[in-house]
Amino acid sequence: MDALAQYRVSLGEKAVAIDLGILEDEGMLAENPELMARVKLSGALVPIRTRELHAILDYYCDPALGMLTGKTCQPLIGLEMPTNLIARNLEPSPFMYFPTFNHFFQISSSEASSSPQSQGTTSRLCSLPRSRLMK
Repeated sequence: MDALAQYRVSLGEKAVAIDLGILEDEGMLAENPELMARVKLSGALVPIRTRELHAILDYYCDPALGMLTGKTCQPLIGLEMPTNLIARNLEPSPFMYFPTFNHFFQISSSEASSSPQSQGTTSRLCSLPRSRLMK
């Protein structure tokens, strides 16, 4: 799906591929508490609820949303920043050291929630208060 979104955006079409972590209240993980506990154990994924997923879909399906770019058409939802894991004495998952993700080590908790003007589309969405997302 990621390549399809990238391709469509390169053609000037609207597209998005949402990389979603843990959906806490629906699906296989919600139905299997033991599996949910194992997935949460690393601390690398921040669970979201169905209402939050619906808010994310509302945001990205809004016809008024401008064109996304190759860099903004693949939001990553529910990944904990490595600095937050380290602050909680947890070791970041090995995949976070891959080149695709290792730049996250340069982002502190305060930077992740800085002013919306300095952030991309996905960061602005994530910085909105939950109450605003779940109207």
